[in-house]
Amino acid sequence: MKSKQFSQNECPRLAIIGISGYARLVLQSLLAVLETVPAKLMAATVINRETEEAACRMLEQRGCRIFQNYECMLDAYSGKLDLCIIPTGIPWHVEMCLKALSAGAHVLVEKPLAGNSEGAAKIIQASAVVGRFVAVGFQSMYSPQAWAIKRFLLDGALGEIHAIRAEGSWPRDEAYYTRNAWAGRATLDGRVVNDSPLNNAFSHVANMSLFFAADQYEACAAASLRQSHLYRFFPIETFDTAGIVLQTGSKSIDWAFTHADEKKQNPRIFLEAEKGNLSWIYNECAMARTRDHMILETWPSPSDEVSRRDMFTRVLRCVADNTTPRCDACFVAAHTQIVSDIIKNYSIQNPSELLLNGTVRPPRWEQVPSVLSSLRNMVRGEGAEAIPDVHRHC
Repeated sequence: MKSKQFSQNECPRLAIIGISGYARLVLQSLLAVLETVPAKLMAATVINRETEEAACRMLEQRGCRIFQNYECMLDAYSGKLDLCIIPTGIPWHVEMCLKALSAGAHVLVEKPLAGNSEGAAKIIQASAVVGRFVAVGFQSMYSPQAWAIKRFLLDGALGEIHAIRAEGSWPRDEAYYTRNAWAGRATLDGRVVNDSPLNNAFSHVANMSLFFAADQYEACAAASLRQSHLYRFFPIETFDTAGIVLQTGSKSIDWAFTHADEKKQNPRIFLEAEKGNLSWIYNECAMARTRDHMILETWPSPSDEVSRRDMFTRVLRCVADNTTPRCDACFVAAHTQIVSDIIKNYSIQNPSELLLNGTVRPPRWEQVPSVLSSLRNMVRGEGAEAIPDVHRHC
């Protein structure tokens, strides 16, 4: 399929599938960007117009056609779209990406790319066949901050990186897991989901750690599994807590993520290197220091809204310029592969005395103290310290 060349009077034509839930935030960010970036939202799929009537009328006033079915929308606009935005749930990513690509559109799909590596491979293959990119909505990857840090690391200011640690605790409850049909599910109606901290809420941080670990500027590191501890505190199909140890070259990477701890800790990454260290804290800042604690560099962290706007601006520029976004399907494939390997090769446990210093605990809707610290001890050794806050220095 030939790339479209835009004339001086043309602009990219867009469609979006879904405007509710998280997609509502995506739509708001998109409309803000369209105030200054030349592009037109041609169509939107809204399966629940009765609850989104005001938004539908607003979109129609902008010349956007509303559909109740995404396949009907893509059939009606086949060959007439330049970008299809897919901020939907994990179960539908593969089929919606494939349909949008076959309609001739580039794609921006919400993270993760797919529920497993097989689904990701289908998307990557279809993208190559039709000559359209699939960008992935890891919005932090579109921030100038992330790329400035990567350049700093590759320039050798900290020397060789030895270890990368990532952790976070975002407490969830029954309302979170019952907000839709796929939360906490392994499959839904035959579609792969594999919803978990690694494939959803903390996937931004997991992918970022792989990005920092790669020796190439525009790449995420592939890594092999050394340890995996998966726990199910809540009555769900998948796991809500994970401690993972990976290896890529001479670097070790560990992840400690949970939704079951009673205390919140925003996700963060800590790099230990030959000449110092670097801390990155989600929505706060990043800071590099020497071994004697001298600050080398700080980077302010953008908000989610700013990152989403950066994402749309950069993706729309790629559409107009016929270039490929840095954070495309191939770029994030390492993350999807690792999560798939974890799910295929390791079983999920109900928490035992290893975490709770007591008997086996049946899953129930109840937060538990000190889960994150227990995970740290598993993947880093007894007495492992938390990654410290750095915002007061930024």
